[in-house]
Amino acid sequence: MWSKVSDGFVPSNIPVLGFSPEWIDFDFNPSGVRECFIDGDGTWISAKWHDEQDTYINDETTSPVWWTNIPTPGDDSTAEKVEEPQPAPNK
Repeated sequence: MWSKVSDGFVPSNIPVLGFSPEWIDFDFNPSGVRECFIDGDGTWISAKWHDEQDTYINDETTSPVWWTNIPTPGDDSTAEKVEEPQPAPNK
């Protein structure tokens, strides 16, 4: 579940997924989602693509607006439940 950063507690030094409209880049990050964390002094750290250098660089200038825990692989509790298709009834 996504939470607003302004609503309160975000764990420090633990990677989370963050979203910011400032992070939307239609060529490199159309979703605006990054893995990020808060360091010990309260600064958000995330990586952004730097096309001229062809590498990721630390971005300490922008912060996410929303955050969520990174789901654990195989953890179905956060997956959207989709019903299995049922066979058509015989006529």
